[in-house]
Amino acid sequence: KLETSISGYIVDAVEDVNREFTDIKILQTSDVNIVAKGKRYGRWWILKCLTGAVADQSAYRMRLRKEMELLMESQHPNIVNVHGFEKVETLGECIVMEYIDGMTLTEWLKGRTKKTERIRVANEIMDAIAYIHAKGIVHRDLKPGNILISRLGEHVKVIDFGLADSKDYAVLKQPAGTVKYMSPEQMNTNVPDVRNDIYSLGIILQQMDLGTNFAPTINKCLSPINERYTNISELLEELQKRTKRRKRILIGCFIGLALIIALLAMTQMTGIQTGLKVTNHQLMKIQEQQEQQDEKNKRIDEAISKGKLLIDEKIEQTGLGQHLDTLSNVI
Repeated sequence: KLETSISGYIVDAVEDVNREFTDIKILQTSDVNIVAKGKRYGRWWILKCLTGAVADQSAYRMRLRKEMELLMESQHPNIVNVHGFEKVETLGECIVMEYIDGMTLTEWLKGRTKKTERIRVANEIMDAIAYIHAKGIVHRDLKPGNILISRLGEHVKVIDFGLADSKDYAVLKQPAGTVKYMSPEQMNTNVPDVRNDIYSLGIILQQMDLGTNFAPTINKCLSPINERYTNISELLEELQKRTKRRKRILIGCFIGLALIIALLAMTQMTGIQTGLKVTNHQLMKIQEQQEQQDEKNKRIDEAISKGKLLIDEKIEQTGLGQHLDTLSNVI
């Protein structure tokens, strides 16, 4: 009989759950590696193993183990998370990693992305690389195909540490990488150098179309190794300086524009006030003319009234009124 917990869940039922990977699907195959996905406990996982051609070669088996150990050291939100190293039926020894529902940086850049989004993604990439460099790890195969963008939140996940290296390992030391993104010196040396990754990063940033503010930084990433940034921190520091300088320039432009607008507004107001003054002057003049006319009309009315009174007074004094009555009857 199975015991149950207070919550009602079966405590030891997990023992009966199949721990084997099911629904295994091959995603990618190269001369050395097979990358597949498999489901366990209702969740997808990425499984990376060796092809049959090299599975028995100790150097490649050690390299696969090295990749797992380097990933175990690199617990960062923008780096693929590894869960272990185990033998999987039909595949053999595998690195078990988180499954990322997303697309490569190449695919993401083909979509309609805003400049601010591309800059945010670029910063996440640089943050991840700065982190592994601080641990003495060089990726050696940085390219858009090894950078995933998750569908949920569109965050960066750097993947494929198959060619990654550090001073602590002596296995498979040889020139390695993808030609298009490899620095010139990386093609001729087996010594890992963080400046190799900085060169590759410069190519990636160039393809991301981040704007003129990044151009000098990219150019320095692609310079000869002795003129390149010695670490990502220097690169980020210069970008911050350029960003601050750009903000100051933009703020200065906004302030200048605001002053010009204010000056134009003041000039316009002065013109309006001048126009109002002219209009007021005209109104006062019209009002003054009206008052003068009213005064003139008043004097005329007073003169007529005085004239009538004077006539009436003379008629009464001369007795002319009775003759006017006679003339009136005749007419």
